[in-house]
Amino acid sequence: MCLHKLLNLGRFTGVMIVMSVSAVAQEHPVYLLNLDDALRLAEKNNAKIIRYGIESEIGEEMVKETKEQRFPEIDFNSSYARVSNITEFTNGNFGNSKITPIIPQMYGSGLTASVPLYKGGAINAAVRKSEIENEMIQLNYQKTIKDVHLEVASLYLGVYKLMETKKLIAENIEEEKKRLREVQSLYKNGVVTKNEILRAELQIAEREQALLANKKETDIMLHEIRLMLQLPEEVHVEVDSTRLLSRLMYKERDYQGIAATGNEELLLSRQGEQLQHLNVRIARSGYYPQIRLFGNYAYKYPNYMFFPPDPYPYTFGQVGIDAVFSVSGLYKNRAKVATAKKREEAARSEVQVKENEIEEKVFRNYTQYNELLDRFPVAEKAEQLAKENYRLVRLQYLNQLSLVTEMIDADNALLEARYNKVALRIDAAMKYYELLHASGISLTLNNNN
Repeated sequence: MCLHKLLNLGRFTGVMIVMSVSAVAQEHPVYLLNLDDALRLAEKNNAKIIRYGIESEIGEEMVKETKEQRFPEIDFNSSYARVSNITEFTNGNFGNSKITPIIPQMYGSGLTASVPLYKGGAINAAVRKSEIENEMIQLNYQKTIKDVHLEVASLYLGVYKLMETKKLIAENIEEEKKRLREVQSLYKNGVVTKNEILRAELQIAEREQALLANKKETDIMLHEIRLMLQLPEEVHVEVDSTRLLSRLMYKERDYQGIAATGNEELLLSRQGEQLQHLNVRIARSGYYPQIRLFGNYAYKYPNYMFFPPDPYPYTFGQVGIDAVFSVSGLYKNRAKVATAKKREEAARSEVQVKENEIEEKVFRNYTQYNELLDRFPVAEKAEQLAKENYRLVRLQYLNQLSLVTEMIDADNALLEARYNKVALRIDAAMKYYELLHASGISLTLNNNN
């Protein structure tokens, strides 16, 4: 395995980081971040989570707004006017006229109120619809938190893998330098050629280039972490890898059962089906009459209930029930109801599709996680074999029983075996987090166990 491939570590999709201040003897503050704290810090500071948090608050207010449809509509009105005398034309338009003096001013105030009693079930359906929409907003909020958690965890484990790779390369460089000194000693004694010294120096140069590439990739991922956590630009982030994988252990759970009640995507699809069912009910309300209770009370001057009007203020009120039935709704509402029913059918099908997707996703992650666990002893044995092979080839080389290319191959095989062992454990941790995410289990809850 070439070193360029060794450093091509890939990107995960989300990790969280928490910070505890380390010694600040430098120009810029340094924060040592562990995964648990990073997750909580992301939940508090991440811009995407904050935006969806505001959306969740809006959803709660929308429910209150919809419930207000049940409240009475109350209006207060007041007016004042100057009026002219009444002019009557007794001989056609603008012919002879007759002027009747009247009271020159009018004023009054009043209250009107109406309460919806029945609208074909539309009000109750609208309230329930707003509640479901709010539940969907809350689910999206929780889903966003878990998605960001996974992104932070992915970045965190990505940085950890780069850190472990850096250690392996640094150790390998020291081993290469030691071997270079041995080759130089053999060269002085005329045992090997100058070419073998050049090959050893070239190997060290390649390792040093790999180390530089590793540093740049680490800086990039740490910058992404700082952005996700909204840490100040001048803050230097360092990953606290102690105990990071110490809790990696297999837990026998019914992940499919947990996903059926905890995966936000699946729950959102089910809520979407309920939403479309309510839209059918709202559409059908057009077939039914609308009934409301109304009342009004007024204080007015003068009394125009009589003519000529009496120059006295008066009060007048009424209470009653009115009903409106739209006859045209019997034939104009059919297409609307049919469309709503089709959308309900589509939403029902979407639930089945989403159930299959989640089941497949959970099963795939569960299977892959167990596969990685099964490969642990294989990786351990491969490292031991690579060590023994390197030891034997090195002895043979020093005794001029093997070629320098065989020595380099053995060295690369040992580095690859060590890397595979480290990478396998980190990949298993990431796959476990992906399994939890697919099942709808919070990473923070898992980490606190």
